[in-house]
Amino acid sequence: MKTMEEKHLVLLCLAMLVILILTINSVSLIQAVEIELTIYTANDGPLKGAKVFLYNETGELIGSGVTNSKGKVSINIEEGENVVKPTLKVYYMGVLVFSESFSSLIDITSTASPTNPLEVNVYSITFNITDYKERSLPAELSIDGSNGFSFSGEANESGVLRVLIPLSVEEDQENSFTIKVKWQGIEVYSDTRNFIIGEVPSSISIKCEVFPLSIKVYDFTYRYLPHQYFLDETSLKGAKIQLTHPNGTIITFTNSSIYLDKMPKGIYFVKVLWWDSVVLKEEKFWLLPETYLEPVKILCKVYEVTLRF
Repeated sequence: MKTMEEKHLVLLCLAMLVILILTINSVSLIQAVEIELTIYTANDGPLKGAKVFLYNETGELIGSGVTNSKGKVSINIEEGENVVKPTLKVYYMGVLVFSESFSSLIDITSTASPTNPLEVNVYSITFNITDYKERSLPAELSIDGSNGFSFSGEANESGVLRVLIPLSVEEDQENSFTIKVKWQGIEVYSDTRNFIIGEVPSSISIKCEVFPLSIKVYDFTYRYLPHQYFLDETSLKGAKIQLTHPNGTIITFTNSSIYLDKMPKGIYFVKVLWWDSVVLKEEKFWLLPETYLEPVKILCKVYEVTLRF
């Protein structure tokens, strides 16, 4: 038979076990609570539109929310939820930019507090877009990432566009981005860049294949059209030049010398009429870095004729 001392020892152990169970339940199963988190980008302050998810240790979702313009999000956790070893995940534009497990909710709130915001892997990059002579270009910029990120927008008149780019924290996911620029409907820049977390530049300069274009029209003896001959005191009409843009648009001029600024690279076609007659059916030329410095010379089938009576 057990002695009185042994019985007291057994009762003491049982009491301690009950206290331990109650303690565990009180920590893991909580009353309804609302926690507030503050989420920032890695280099440029509050992050708006980030989707924040909170999971328990078994992977069950116990709360979620979306950050506002100040980077703040409130997450409601219902009564009775298991919050042991919670995991916090943050997505931006469909890309997982933060994922970490914590020992308690208190650790999460202290890690993402207003005075100590959580910085996730979203980077603000300012793109400075210029033409080939490094003058501002309010062009259309598009970015497509291997991590699923996609963006399209237009730079301002100064050629500046700020973009928030998310980098995935998933181990098997690359952060490669194809950057393209279009001007007047033509692609004038394309490049692929790989970004590494913690080593993303704050600004990127893009020089596009956009050039000034000069066209000069001559008769068959290399004199400018139109000539200033007179008939009944009325000057002859000038040459009519039809320029076909690489995007298919036809631009018409009535001058023998044309200067167009900020034209995209590509194939152009020229047609010339003189007195409503076609004197140049079609001439093709390329506008490229190696050709734009010299004017395009167009030689037409117009001749000087001397009549003797």
